[in-house]
Amino acid sequence: MSLIRVSQPVKYPTQQDVLDPSFISNYGRPAGLWTPTFGGANIAYDFSGNGNNGTLNGGVTLAAGSGQFPAAWKFDGGTGVIPIGNIHANPIFIWAVINPTAIAAGVYHTIVAKRDGSTNATEYAFDIEVSGKLRFYVNNGGFAIWVATTVLTVGKTIFVGVKYNGTTNPTFFLNNTTDAISSPATPIAMLQNSVNAEIGWFVNASATDVPFQGNIYAVGIHPINPTSAQVSSLYSTLMTGVPFAFMQPRTLWLPTGAGAAPTAPSWVYTGMFG
Repeated sequence: MSLIRVSQPVKYPTQQDVLDPSFISNYGRPAGLWTPTFGGANIAYDFSGNGNNGTLNGGVTLAAGSGQFPAAWKFDGGTGVIPIGNIHANPIFIWAVINPTAIAAGVYHTIVAKRDGSTNATEYAFDIEVSGKLRFYVNNGGFAIWVATTVLTVGKTIFVGVKYNGTTNPTFFLNNTTDAISSPATPIAMLQNSVNAEIGWFVNASATDVPFQGNIYAVGIHPINPTSAQVSSLYSTLMTGVPFAFMQPRTLWLPTGAGAAPTAPSWVYTGMFG
């Protein structure tokens, strides 16, 4: 296998980063972590090392990013979805860096969901609800739905997140702060189902559940109940470039050839530079 040398500032986690002890110490080893790469136009690689790679389906394409994010998944708001495997975590922390280009009234734009469309059993779902606010819900035979307070801004790149443990109300995160719950519910347990989690939509969606529209730059699912300080640190490393070991510029050796998966032996960290 031939190798090429790539030297560039890396502004979001690579596989090297998420397997690094400092990352695991701060955020726990992810159940899954996905960022767009130009190594394979139809593959969403799972950089956690857990093998939950996804395939781009329908109206989602790999596109050029902006700012600190060199690539994006561009969702058309019609049929785009990325299945990412049967991922269960309890407690669960879901985060994403997104830029919604449209938030249609009266529908729900999915960010990440694990829902069985034939039974409506929903292990977890994180989306933008009908009024443009973040929403998290669980359905284990009975619904529990929570809605945040802030109406999201269209055309702006933001960090969003939610954490939930099945026994207390979830906590929403918007950029570097918590976003209060405006619509509370009684917490219920998350019951593991056998369907794939999906980025951007979910199969057998109802008429009011539509795909995300806009760019998604990164998604993570962690089996932790993070503190606000941990989430703030993650936000800073992703969004503001605050110095942190795994976010510094580096040189990587990458395998040549489109579609080559970023396995550990192929991604060789050769040190800082610049």
